[in-house]
Amino acid sequence: MADKIKITSAYDSGGSAGFVTQINPASVKIGKKISYEKIQSMVSDEYISRYKNHEPSTLSFEIYMDDTGAIPASDGSSILQRIEQLETAVYTIQTESKEPGYVVLVWGTLIFHGRAESIDYDYSLFAPDGTPLRVKISLSFVGSFESSSSQGTGNTQAASTVTFTSGDSLADYCDSIYGDASYCADVAMENGLDSIRGILPGTIIAFPSKSRT
Repeated sequence: MADKIKITSAYDSGGSAGFVTQINPASVKIGKKISYEKIQSMVSDEYISRYKNHEPSTLSFEIYMDDTGAIPASDGSSILQRIEQLETAVYTIQTESKEPGYVVLVWGTLIFHGRAESIDYDYSLFAPDGTPLRVKISLSFVGSFESSSSQGTGNTQAASTVTFTSGDSLADYCDSIYGDASYCADVAMENGLDSIRGILPGTIIAFPSKSRT
């Protein structure tokens, strides 16, 4: 893909909190898991598996930042400045939510909604004064993928489904997907929920297409 990975914080209503990769990853690892409850058979010692829920999906990859001049940063920022941008989007505790940011990660047709689970830095080259010149960053996210078959065009927001994780907020999802947190009551009704709060982790929520205003 020619496009760079863009990671945007859904908590920033102005849309300024985000990060764009300098170099795209060579590979991406995706994990999906289903949980089953083990139930002992009433007629034997065998156990049967009963579906419990789909676990949140995982997305992990490695990116590089390079300040040797071989690959110039598009905005002229340094490695330390770009790391600050990355951590502001995915790691720093947000003022309003009091939690790390819920993010939307976009790379071509891949759209992922979730939160960062881990960030690891592997510095391999430094200037004489100790300034980092090259770093490999390993990122891992947990959340859900937006369905590629339901992506819309024009002013219609793509329909998607997400799997709730601990600490998720329906209002935050609606703000990210529709650009308006007030849609949360409509989404709750569409999914047969009694409330917009207290949604259990593992619950799959469908966000139908709506026109932006």
